Amino acid sequence: AQQKTHELIDETVETISAIVKKYVDRNEPFVCRRCMMPESLGGWWDVDANLLDAIGADTFMPIRVAKSSTTQTDPTQFQRSSTDSDATRQMTDKSAYQERNMVASDFFSQYTDHSGRGLEISSDEHWYAAQIDVVTTLPGLLKYVASSAPPKHQLMEAVGPTPPSSHHPVTLYFGAGERTTQLHYDSLENVVCLASGGTKTFALYDPVSSSKYLYIDRSVHGNFAPANPVDPGPNHPMAKFALPSSVTLSVGDCLYLPVYWYHTVTSYEERTISINWWRSPSTQKMSVLESIFCGRQDYGAGAKC
Repeated sequence: AQQKTHELIDETVETISAIVKKYVDRNEPFVCRRCMMPESLGGWWDVDANLLDAIGADTFMPIRVAKSSTTQTDPTQFQRSSTDSDATRQMTDKSAYQERNMVASDFFSQYTDHSGRGLEISSDEHWYAAQIDVVTTLPGLLKYVASSAPPKHQLMEAVGPTPPSSHHPVTLYFGAGERTTQLHYDSLENVVCLASGGTKTFALYDPVSSSKYLYIDRSVHGNFAPANPVDPGPNHPMAKFALPSSVTLSVGDCLYLPVYWYHTVTSYEERTISINWWRSPSTQKMSVLESIFCGRQDYGAGAKC
């Protein structure tokens, strides 16, 4: 299934707010095609020299590291390495992935061939600058991120208020080479926009079917899913009934990705930069979703047999 799309650039503030709020209230994803501001589409994000100058060549960045795929047809799998629960990771601020601190100039040097492989360390490694907090780690990019946001922040304001700074309200994802993420959900509302490169494809699983078919135990798995609906295997046979919606973003496109929607993100050979703006969900919506997700309440709407 394909997600609904909208062109919001020429809409009024009131119209944008009304359109977006309908989706937010239903917790339904949608795509805004070429929704980023024109400044983001002028090629600034495509030039490494611009980024290095803004970030600072000697700035340290946390880089995710994964073993490169051994086949040409399969993307590198960036999988969670920690077995800690969500709660433990939040208290320790520890990443769920294998990471290495690297100066920006070293990281950027590998992208001249857009291979996504770590050239200086080992050709068996794939590096990915993922979920980097722009405010604290890359403050030199803030003004460029601000000028690239969807139209005059009207979309963001309709999605929800800015979360506390401890929740990293703006994050950057920067990588090259075919790669995919592990199936997971986010506990904040997310507007993700593709600022540079080729395309990214999202496979989206709604919260109701996810809670039924993905063998989730949040005390064990946190916000990740242990099952793979594409290849369930003998341990997770019901996962085949979790049917995804698929959406592909091109440069300038933005996706509203609501809370509790499990998803994977697949990128391709071409270098890409995406920006995530995180927003706080309403407490009322979270209460309803939590009850439904955990099977405590169907509000009288469930089937009776």
